[in-house]
Amino acid sequence: MKILRLVLGFVLLGSISALADNPPISTGAKNDVVASIVDTLEHNAYVPGVNFEKVSDLFASAKPDIDRATNNDEFKDAVNSALRKLGISHDVLYTPDMLAQRRTQTSIGIGVQVSLQDNRLNIARVLPDSPAADAGLMPGDAVVAVDGRPPDNLTVMAGPEGGSLTITVLTYGGQTRTITLVRRRFSTSLPETLAWIDHRTAILTIPTFDMSYDRGRVEELAREAAAADFLVIDLRSNPGGVVANMTHMLGLFIPQDKPIGTLITKHVVEQYVSETKGDPNNLAAIASWSRQKIRPAPSVSIYTGRIAVLINHTSGSAAEMAAIALKEDVGATIVGEKSAGKVLVSILGDLPHGFEIQYPIMDYITVGGKRLEGVGVMPDILAKDPKVIRKDVFDEPLQTALSLEHQTDEKNSGLSMAGASGPNHS
Repeated sequence: MKILRLVLGFVLLGSISALADNPPISTGAKNDVVASIVDTLEHNAYVPGVNFEKVSDLFASAKPDIDRATNNDEFKDAVNSALRKLGISHDVLYTPDMLAQRRTQTSIGIGVQVSLQDNRLNIARVLPDSPAADAGLMPGDAVVAVDGRPPDNLTVMAGPEGGSLTITVLTYGGQTRTITLVRRRFSTSLPETLAWIDHRTAILTIPTFDMSYDRGRVEELAREAAAADFLVIDLRSNPGGVVANMTHMLGLFIPQDKPIGTLITKHVVEQYVSETKGDPNNLAAIASWSRQKIRPAPSVSIYTGRIAVLINHTSGSAAEMAAIALKEDVGATIVGEKSAGKVLVSILGDLPHGFEIQYPIMDYITVGGKRLEGVGVMPDILAKDPKVIRKDVFDEPLQTALSLEHQTDEKNSGLSMAGASGPNHS
């Protein structure tokens, strides 16, 4: 059993990097995995108000789709479709190959993350040092044909290492180009970055809190950012990751003696009811009573200036926890779109045939008494996120956040002027 993993980022980001292996799956293997999932969820999963005893009924209803699955990917999709009917996050089946990609932080393919719409694959991100990057593909471009045919699924560009494919691309600027790419292994890690707007304002981008999160690099960037008066922390499209990585980052901004939230387990609820005779559904009251708090990791707070945080609808899990903690603990202003609302603490459990199931074991309540699961974080200032991030696209959330620094300057300037002129009028 592996402990305390939140969202697996490459899944939520919609990567269609070719799977190195997508073997056929037998009926016996499918039955083994499903039976183990049912047993695991019924005996170990916990979310307040959710009855996991109905999992077996969900799989009974999904049996025709599961029976039709012929390979690992199709089986995974059928199982996850059934699990989504529970209406909760962090309840996901992963194939052996997906787990290998996460463990090695590499994949085989052309290196793009896309969404499928109207028979075109819209490119949201191009991975560095990948075939797609080498060919000059950019976010905002769209693949309109793969080997001469319109794409009709997210894995149409998948294939073995060394294999080639010819794609027709409609660029963001409206030009059409046809290129041939060769699939190869590339890194899926997205490094943290720090960019300076001017000598007073910086932007720290954290793409994930998962396994590629680099603690040493984040600390180095935070030390550099300490010279800024105003810092924008960009958590857009950050799908979450490992709790310890999230608390590490927060430890650079929030003193470690300040709690950032409360973990709600089945045992905590039972103990609360036993000792207080209180309502087991009043999670805010349980959180206030409980001692199971999450705190920033022990470290020296490096940055002490003003902060704005950017989020969008795919900011999930640990990213949502980080955003609201920065607001509630140090008064950061949150800008952008409402976040994903996928905030349950989960673990990964082993299943037969190399599969694993991610399932929730705790709920989470912010230090301000808010439950985020199914709700998300609402920004203080709404700003529509651009579909792609590139230099020639107006970034409304970022520009809105940067304007906060100017507003603060104007306010401080006005106060200073009033203070200076006061004695002259006395």
